[in-house]
Amino acid sequence: MDNTEEFINLYLDDKLKVSYNCGTFICNEIYYSALDYIYTNKSNTKCAFIHLPYIYEQTINKKLNTPFMELSEMKKIIYKLIEKI
Repeated sequence: MDNTEEFINLYLDDKLKVSYNCGTFICNEIYYSALDYIYTNKSNTKCAFIHLPYIYEQTINKKLNTPFMELSEMKKIIYKLIEKI
């Protein structure tokens, strides 16, 4: 399945949203370096980049209403994602 939004709607959590921007610094470098490596080596490897939200404990000194997700919930979503890929 090549459609990311369809994949999320079918298999994952409604709290997730698709972003086509992996960031402008380290995240971007890691993702595009991985894609370049796969392309250069003609690998049949799949690649995805997932930004994870803060866990609650990380939001204590952040501004009010900073998004977070419980670690157990993140783990369930990640396991489900890996299983479906």
